[in-house]
Amino acid sequence: MAPTNTSGSNAQAGGPPGPVALQSYRRTGRRIVKPRPPYLGKFPKPLSVLHATVPELRDIKLFDVEAYLNRAPAERHAEAARAFESGECGHEMPVPIEEFAIYRKAYAPVVDRYLGMVQTAERDRPL
Repeated sequence: MAPTNTSGSNAQAGGPPGPVALQSYRRTGRRIVKPRPPYLGKFPKPLSVLHATVPELRDIKLFDVEAYLNRAPAERHAEAARAFESGECGHEMPVPIEEFAIYRKAYAPVVDRYLGMVQTAERDRPL
């Protein structure tokens, strides 16, 4: 009879003995944790500076924050009513978006393209 690993969680579940690195335990039970995507590092500059200085990012049209913030009150109330009626906000009255969320919304296309450029550069880098 082959020795078995009785200290790991796989032995308790009846599975083959092995590493428990991909398992995480919660109070409600066990679940397998998805591996994280590779860490691409921090941005070298603020997104507004990257958008203005990197030639590949200059052609991206940003979300118009000024027009969004200065829209008519009737339009804002109509958006809130639509979100409330459709259940999009969990049947609670939606609250205004905070500043950082608006910043992220405005620069999301810049982030997507920049991360795509970084991943392509990492993939094409000679070993």
